[in-house]
Amino acid sequence: MTRQRILAATGVILLAAGGWGLWRFRAPTLIENPPQKIEPSISPEDDITGYGHYNAPGLDQIRVGESIYQDWCEACHADTGLGLTAAWLAQWDPEHQNCWQAKCHSVDHPSDGFVIPRFVPAVVGSTALRRFENAADLQIYLKDEMPYAEKGVLDDHMYWALTAYLLERNNIPMDSKLVGPGNAALIRLGR
Repeated sequence: MTRQRILAATGVILLAAGGWGLWRFRAPTLIENPPQKIEPSISPEDDITGYGHYNAPGLDQIRVGESIYQDWCEACHADTGLGLTAAWLAQWDPEHQNCWQAKCHSVDHPSDGFVIPRFVPAVVGSTALRRFENAADLQIYLKDEMPYAEKGVLDDHMYWALTAYLLERNNIPMDSKLVGPGNAALIRLGR
C-alpha cells in the first residue's frame, strides 16, 4: 500500500508541475502583445509590376487594354485578333514560323518557354466572344486562363482594360467608357 501511495503522490506532483509549466510558459496573448502596425514598404503609386506604362496619364481604359493586348496577347492571337493562323505565322521569320518545332514551343521547349496549343482561337470576329454570356464572364476567363503561359499574372485593372479593348474590337456597345465589376454583367456578349 505504501508503494501505491508513493506512486500516486509522485503522479500528483508531476501533474501539478506539468500544469505549472504549461501555465508559466503559455503563449502570449494579444492583450499582452498587441499587433504592431506595419507600414507598407511600397505605395500604390510605386510600379511594382514593371508595367507602369499601362498607367500613363491620359490613356483611357481601351488604349491601356490595347497596349496590354500588344504586349501579352498578340504573339498568339495575332495583331488582327484572328488567332494563330497561317497568315499570322507567315509574318514571322521563317525559322520561327513553326511554333511546335523542337526547342521552340514543343514539349522540349527551353526553360523560359512553354508548350503552345495547336489551336489558338480568334478573339475578334462575329462569333469570337459568343461563348461568354457577358463581359464579366469574359473578364473572369481572361483572369483565370490568360496569358496562356502565365495565367493570372496581370492585375485586376489590367484585365478590365483588356476586356474593354476586346469589347471595342468586337464592336460591342458599352454604356460607359469604363468596364468594371459594376457594369460588366450588363454588357451582353452571346450565349
